[in-house]
Amino acid sequence: YAGKELRLKQQYFFVSASLQAAVAKYKRAHDDITKLYEKMTIQMNDTHPTVAVAELMRILLDEAGRQRPFDTRILIGKSFARRTQRVGEDESSLLDWK
Repeated sequence: YAGKELRLKQQYFFVSASLQAAVAKYKRAHDDITKLYEKMTIQMNDTHPTVAVAELMRILLDEAGRQRPFDTRILIGKSFARRTQRVGEDESSLLDWK
């Protein structure tokens, strides 16, 4: 159990640091955080931690508290892409969505 807990803390640390850096970089060049998805897409694969969704929402809600409110759920939905590969023999076993 302790090993799983440590792994989750490590995943959260790296995800949080990466997202904070990406949002800060976006904000240096752009004023409207609600258009983040137009310039940045976060790719999640099977092996990548999905804590990124909750962490980006936390970052955006903090941002909304400082500026005008916006619907973070819509922005989150447009900011992430996911690719899942199912076990199968043909290419039809791949599912892409954004």
